[in-house]
Amino acid sequence: MPIGQWVVENACNQLKRWREAGLTESGFVGSVNVSAREIETGQLVESVRGALARCGVAASELCVEVTERYLMNETGAALDVVNALHDLGGQLALDDFGTGHSSLLVLKRLPIQTVKVDRAFVQGVDDGNEDAAIIEAVASLAHALGLSAVAEGIETETQRRRCHELGCDLGQGFLFARPQPAAEMTALLGRARTGSSVRRTAPPSCSSFA
Repeated sequence: MPIGQWVVENACNQLKRWREAGLTESGFVGSVNVSAREIETGQLVESVRGALARCGVAASELCVEVTERYLMNETGAALDVVNALHDLGGQLALDDFGTGHSSLLVLKRLPIQTVKVDRAFVQGVDDGNEDAAIIEAVASLAHALGLSAVAEGIETETQRRRCHELGCDLGQGFLFARPQPAAEMTALLGRARTGSSVRRTAPPSCSSFA
């Protein structure tokens, strides 16, 4: 729990620093993964609310990512927490979609904006039609529900191209950028602002296919 709170607080602080430095534009969103335990304690909503207030960050600048495996196995209290996070005005993403026991009924009830296709399907998109069919189906389902679809774990140009062709809106993975310290990410955002050394104009860790 202390680590989770520290992550949310520092993410909000970093978003504020980048905004004040003129490195991000309106619509830039930072994402934070939260664990099942953070949700189960019932403290997550207040943790996020407090961090946003202390850092002067709008809720719309933060996306909370929750794994499908957890939400699809939980009801009641977990859905209450997700709904409360949505009521704050923030964004919600369903992470690792396709790896749990998906329930379309629960999916319909979740106030999420993004579905993230698990990297297991992206990694196999070159090898056969099954993974491609799943990616296309998930993207179509997301769009039918008014959600965006993100392909996780993109490492090659071929994977990027195929996921785009199959309907994914955004891509995330080592092809765009590897995990890096905030200082290196700050420099990368600076280069993106000047149009150099970054292949696409979207944030490099979760990039537009355009």
